[in-house]
Amino acid sequence: MSGDLYVHHPTGRHGYDHRQHIHPHARRIGNLLAALVCALLALTLAAPGALADDPTTGPAHKNPLPVTIVIDSVTPTSLGPDGTLTITATVTNTGKETIDNPWVRLQRDDDVTNRSQLLKLDKSQPGYTQAIGPIHDLTASLGPGASQQIKVTATTAELKINDQGIYPVLININGETNSGPIRVGQAAISVPYFETAPTAPTRVGWVLPLIDRPHRSAQTNVFLDDELNTLVSPGGRLNRLLAAAEKYAGKSQLSLIVDPELISALSVMTGGYQYVAQSGSHKGEVVTGEGGDKAASWLDRLTALAKTVPIMTTPYADVDTAALARNNLADMIISARKTGTSVVDSILKTQTVHDVDMPAGGVTTDQVIAADQQAGVRKLILSGAAYGQSDYLESSDGVTENAATVLNVPGASIEAVVADPALTRILGEGSTYAAGPVAGAQRFGAELAAISMQQPAVSRGMLVVPPRRWDPSQKLLDAVFTETTTTPWVAPLSFDTLAADTPVARGALDYPASASTAEIPGTALTHVVQSAANINAMRSMFTEADADTMLEPYNRALFRMVSSAYRGDPAAVEARADDVDSALAQIRNDVQIVPPSDGTYTLSSSTAPLPFTVQNKLGVPVKYVLGLDEARSSGVKVGGTQVLQIAPNSRATVKVPTVVERSGVFSVVAQIHTPDGLSLGTDVVVSVRSSVYGGVALGVTGAAFAILLLLIARRYVIRRRNKRRQREADARAADAALLEQPDEPVPFGDYSYRVDEGGTTASIVLPPDPANRPERVGPADGADRPDSTDPPRRPDPAHEPNPPDDPDDPDDKSWLDEQIGKPE
Repeated sequence: MSGDLYVHHPTGRHGYDHRQHIHPHARRIGNLLAALVCALLALTLAAPGALADDPTTGPAHKNPLPVTIVIDSVTPTSLGPDGTLTITATVTNTGKETIDNPWVRLQRDDDVTNRSQLLKLDKSQPGYTQAIGPIHDLTASLGPGASQQIKVTATTAELKINDQGIYPVLININGETNSGPIRVGQAAISVPYFETAPTAPTRVGWVLPLIDRPHRSAQTNVFLDDELNTLVSPGGRLNRLLAAAEKYAGKSQLSLIVDPELISALSVMTGGYQYVAQSGSHKGEVVTGEGGDKAASWLDRLTALAKTVPIMTTPYADVDTAALARNNLADMIISARKTGTSVVDSILKTQTVHDVDMPAGGVTTDQVIAADQQAGVRKLILSGAAYGQSDYLESSDGVTENAATVLNVPGASIEAVVADPALTRILGEGSTYAAGPVAGAQRFGAELAAISMQQPAVSRGMLVVPPRRWDPSQKLLDAVFTETTTTPWVAPLSFDTLAADTPVARGALDYPASASTAEIPGTALTHVVQSAANINAMRSMFTEADADTMLEPYNRALFRMVSSAYRGDPAAVEARADDVDSALAQIRNDVQIVPPSDGTYTLSSSTAPLPFTVQNKLGVPVKYVLGLDEARSSGVKVGGTQVLQIAPNSRATVKVPTVVERSGVFSVVAQIHTPDGLSLGTDVVVSVRSSVYGGVALGVTGAAFAILLLLIARRYVIRRRNKRRQREADARAADAALLEQPDEPVPFGDYSYRVDEGGTTASIVLPPDPANRPERVGPADGADRPDSTDPPRRPDPAHEPNPPDDPDDPDDKSWLDEQIGKPE
């Protein structure tokens, strides 16, 4: 490279000046014709080729060029006056051509002074043309696949860095290919520059999550895979995180938040476990796991760390609290939290922090807060997204404030500490930068510097929470923890100290629509509800202690079903629910009626019992009820049921009292169920032969006899009624006959009266004076005298006169006027 002259073109792109590059052969044969010299020059000059991609576009962690640059170190991570920036890196030629005469230098663009501009840099890179540092030659050409260690430096003066801000800096590698001299590699970083050191440090607290997805099936010691073995092995994700906590906990004052299901699963592994092979010749088979020792070692290290580092817990299995609350399953949230703290305290032999929750996605709802409060939660770790700030935390005047926050929820006595979403995002992307994790850590430091530059004299507390299932490289872990523990203007502090800061009023909580969409759907939770109901119904078949032993593992399996790890994957929830249902069905089928060898019973009595054999394959005593399905059993009913108990791993003969309703041969369905009515085992159908009259036959006979008596009684009543009606008719006929004889006076006391033929006029016939009464000879017309034996004629009641008003006055006839009117 020493013989090449590099010039700066006005366009900002750079190349060789071919007018000053003379081929060696041309100097030896200076007498050649100018045309020949020009021809030789045309053949031998390295003509500049077009760039493979515009190096000024795309995010900083994209590198479309053939040479990759992985930064090993940036010293210092932030500059001051008269500083020198030194970068070491490993460069590798991933292309197919050899790159000759490679060289490298630093370039920069305009500085940015706020967090919004930093975010724009992540999305679109500048041209890096404002200042150019000195060129550094590489030690040798780069053949395909070849790598070299490089070191490039530039002073603040060379890069013309004078004003306080964040400077985008480009590492630019050039070299010669078949196409000529060309840029072959690039990497961008952000470098803070402080004219004067901040007088008040930015205080940073860490909460490091040790959380993973569930790995167990419904069976406690059977795993769906052997991934946990890998995660806790040397180099595994959980092993790296724990190692970082061990190394930096004291300096960073970090806290840990763990998923109790993870701790429980690792504890089970230490005692021996099985898993479903996911590959190889035994794929799909249940095989013995070999990660018990690694799990034990990891737990031992965490137990030791828990003596000095605060351990917070999520609800058991990190359940999707928002989805549960939305579907009226707040009780499940409370149970998951209480179960989780109990499990971790027991296994780690320590008192964990019980009053902190960190909802999935850093956002929550009023319903979740209410459930958390019932479970004893007093502090929430939220994200800026909970207040509508998904990019970074900042007030309306462009200042990032304390993480401590006023939780504006009516009736809630809970505090909130808000993690900065930009810091979380950068940590999540840090290991994916093409320039390597050190470039990601440098971007993390630049974000903290931008916060400090907002108000250099005002100290603010920032909460750093990496993504929930963070998978950083060891380099990124070392770089970011070093950044927050050694940078002069950054001061580590504990979570409790952060939470005790003066809280900021950020307004009402916001629950983004995207978070609602991501929740486990209610359709999947319906299956969970049914499984939970079955578990509760099964408790009645055990004693209280045995119920906890037998069923608590399945309650925990329910929690695993609704883990926030399954957000966006409802099929996984259904699969886990089916797994739980199968396990519960196996328990229920282990208590069963043994089908009889013959299958036919003969009953000679209407109350003869049916004998059945019940088998219990479980290792605990079981309470049950044995009876018949009367809807499917004809001719017989149960004479009474009671709760029975059978010893562990045993058989018992039980006689079911029955009431036979008819004779003949018929089918009977025997059932066994829990005292709460949940079916056990399989129904057994037997044939019953009865030779006795049952209750139905007797009932039919009795009913027929009763009907006969009713018919006899009805006939008797009808006959009596007909006779009475006949007598009444005869009496009316006799009365009518009397009215047909108007000339014959009708006696009435001392008087008699006669009614004319029209029946409208009556005449009073006074009795004759006894002294002047003539002797009666007979009828004037010579008619026969009535026989003395004839009955006396009865007066017509309708014409019967009223008695005299004064019975002592024979001359008082006023009653006649009232009875028949005035006499003619």
